[in-house]
Amino acid sequence: MGMTELRRGIENPLEYVELISRLRSTLNERGFVFEWSTDMKAFNEVKLQARGSEAAPMFHHQMCDLDNKACWVRLSTSDGKTMGLNAYRVDFIDSNLADWATGWMAGLYMKAGQLMVPKAVAPAPGSRARSLSGWLVYHGELWVSREYRGAGDINEMMTYAGHLLAMLKWNPEAMWALVNHRIGVRGTGIQNGYPYAERSFLRWQWHPADIPENEWLLVATRSEFDHAVRERLEGGLMAIRD
Repeated sequence: MGMTELRRGIENPLEYVELISRLRSTLNERGFVFEWSTDMKAFNEVKLQARGSEAAPMFHHQMCDLDNKACWVRLSTSDGKTMGLNAYRVDFIDSNLADWATGWMAGLYMKAGQLMVPKAVAPAPGSRARSLSGWLVYHGELWVSREYRGAGDINEMMTYAGHLLAMLKWNPEAMWALVNHRIGVRGTGIQNGYPYAERSFLRWQWHPADIPENEWLLVATRSEFDHAVRERLEGGLMAIRD
């Protein structure tokens, strides 16, 4: 993209801000603290303390240059105990996500000393990822403490507020995530703001223990976010449950 080329902005930024404010206020009323940060070294430290493992390679400050390219959100109790995490990074993809994702993922894990060998070089020919290019945000490190899993819409509110902050920060064409088969078939992606799910997007012959053999793709475009934000403001914070 040339420096003089104007990118289309978010259609309704004030509505994004209003929804973020409502989500944060609701979480605060329920006794939680919602935080946002671009300090990825701090993210690694928080994850290590909360989960006993370091950040994944794509969010690790020692593996990638993440200056102005990554952010994260944290949900904690009033006494500072971490209850939930999400992380985001933005990348410019000049080809398309389908051709780019496998090499990107395998390369990052190889840099971390972990072998990943794909079963297929690229996803199926009809993958929606073939239509996605330009500035895209990858969403990962989605985690909520076991005691709050299935506890209403707490995780969904934290995650969606993180989505909206990432959209406002970078104004990408779309956001994407990878989840395992169990999460894919349960519709968790839809609950967390992704209207599109594609099974078997990435398939691995060799992979680290924390990476599933079959990874589903979740996608939400900028226009889909614009529509969903307006719908949630009109129908309730988590209108997707209706």
